[in-house]
Amino acid sequence: MQKIKDLVINAKLPKKEVYYLLKHVLNLNEIQLMINEELELSEIEYKTFIKLCDLRRKKVPLNYLSQECEFYSRTFKVTQDTLIPRQETEHIIDAILEVSKSNPDLINILDLGTGSGIIAITLKLENKNFNITAIDKLENTLNIAKYNADKLDAQINFFVSDWFKNIKNKFDIIVSNPPYISINDSHLKDLTYEPLEALTDYGNGFFNIKHIIEKSNQYLNKNGWLFIEHGYNQGELVRNLFKENSYYHVSTIRDFAGIERISYGKINL
Repeated sequence: MQKIKDLVINAKLPKKEVYYLLKHVLNLNEIQLMINEELELSEIEYKTFIKLCDLRRKKVPLNYLSQECEFYSRTFKVTQDTLIPRQETEHIIDAILEVSKSNPDLINILDLGTGSGIIAITLKLENKNFNITAIDKLENTLNIAKYNADKLDAQINFFVSDWFKNIKNKFDIIVSNPPYISINDSHLKDLTYEPLEALTDYGNGFFNIKHIIEKSNQYLNKNGWLFIEHGYNQGELVRNLFKENSYYHVSTIRDFAGIERISYGKINL
């Protein structure tokens, strides 16, 4: 039988990644692994660990191997039907919570393209007064969001819709992290295991953003807000499009790397 200490040495992966996979297989935290390095894996545990190591050496993301990802200090399930949540997206949560502090009547929120549900669920858990609807056009993806909502005890109204297609109501806030990467962007080659349709519009990366901004005023209440995550080189284009579509108080937030990442504005109806 293989001991933890031997696997750490022989796995041919960075030590940090070995610990990550062992934590998943054995349901132990890193401290428990370190103080139990003589622990022997069962045959099933060992075979599972070896399989995960083989996949990791093929560059399958760790989060897909564990089917877990941290976002806003909570653990969400992710699969290859969903994107892996990025820390930068936490800025959109902060921005909405900040706006809602001075506008407590803003409670009805629509999350367009919810994916694993991280935005909708996190907002609900951070503010119980929010009434949140979350949509995605793929049933498989929406099932992951529903699982996360049930697991974290967040009451969300989920249903299938291709952007606004099946939306009948109006909202105080619309939020979206749409596919915004250009199909020619070199970054895509490093994201081969993530769903391509959730990353790019197969064009210049601006089609979905433009569609959401241009259509959103039909689905916002008076003085409603729109929040959009966008690409590193799209900030000025997004701000201009906001203004062209009757938004004011238009602002952009930079991410942890100093890149323009979240833009938002208030509709002038």
